[in-house]
Amino acid sequence: MKKNKSILQGLSATLVLIFLFICHSYLNKINQWVSAEFLIKSYFVLLVLTSMFFVLFGIAKIKFRDHLGFLYLFWVLIKFVILFFLFYTEINNDSISKKTEAISLLIPYLITIFLSAFPLSRELNRQ
Repeated sequence: MKKNKSILQGLSATLVLIFLFICHSYLNKINQWVSAEFLIKSYFVLLVLTSMFFVLFGIAKIKFRDHLGFLYLFWVLIKFVILFFLFYTEINNDSISKKTEAISLLIPYLITIFLSAFPLSRELNRQ
């Protein structure tokens, strides 16, 4: 039952991320902030990492119930490091689009952090 709830939370987070991608792509098509490939790659990586979080969160709720907060902080750090290594060269290539690419990566990153924080806070409040 608890695993199913984590899966449902993960699916809702996925839907929110897909909706955000559609809105971001539409605004990017109008304003030409960054390349479409950059958006697709960044959202895909964030989608995979967020999905992995919810799978691991479902497992951790059973096995590591007392350490969920620390596991979440560790996951946020790991997600940042992965994004940094994957997109550092793309962001640093061009100084003109550097800020827009960083913001285009930072906004969905922060939203995925908040989407994964809500189930964690509910679980920690139950304890």
